[in-house]
Amino acid sequence: MKHIKEFSRFADVYSRYNSVQKQVAQELAALIKGHPKHIVDLGCGSGTLYKELNFVPETFLGVDLSEKMLEEHPKEKGVELWCDSFDDAALFRKLQNRRFDVLLSSASLQWSKDLGAAFEKIAHLHKPIALTLFTSNTFKTLHDEAGTQSPLYSRDEIQALSQNYFGVDAHFSEYVLRFKNNRELFNYLKKSGVSGNEKQLNYKETKRLMREYPVDYLEFEVAFIVKESA
Repeated sequence: MKHIKEFSRFADVYSRYNSVQKQVAQELAALIKGHPKHIVDLGCGSGTLYKELNFVPETFLGVDLSEKMLEEHPKEKGVELWCDSFDDAALFRKLQNRRFDVLLSSASLQWSKDLGAAFEKIAHLHKPIALTLFTSNTFKTLHDEAGTQSPLYSRDEIQALSQNYFGVDAHFSEYVLRFKNNRELFNYLKKSGVSGNEKQLNYKETKRLMREYPVDYLEFEVAFIVKESA
């Protein structure tokens, strides 16, 4: 799955901050085999993945730590929403008693405080999975220019954890998002949520980087982890 998708941003930039996340959700939804009747989505947010399903499951449990995001999630028949953290063992104890066919997670698990522990708890559910998460190669040029460290897990770390807990290789896709100017690019960084809102630079350093950033794009790398049988 090693390939590069390129997006260009033109007008109406402020309504398109989740363009890459939406593309990733579309690709993840396309990987779901058959039409599972009962689905769990960890880190469901405002329903990006749910909206990309080309079928209607009987039950859909969306889990997210943000009540504000859950308020935006579709509330259709069969949809249930829990405000919980995927780093919390109590959530997985509840899921042990939950009937579901597949566990999904789109572009969320990169924010786990302990990805190995999260993967271990997911593996213990003994269900098919389809997961995506951003790697530390996301915004690589930005971090190189700023001299900052990505808060995300590396490609090698994710691959090792996937093999250890799920017995499958992770596959990786790259995306490039182009902008008209540096101001638009840095507005995206503030609004998209991909950066995790971590502020590693002060105001002066940020202004310098905005002036001197050498390219008109941001790059993203996403790990896809799919296991079709429990």
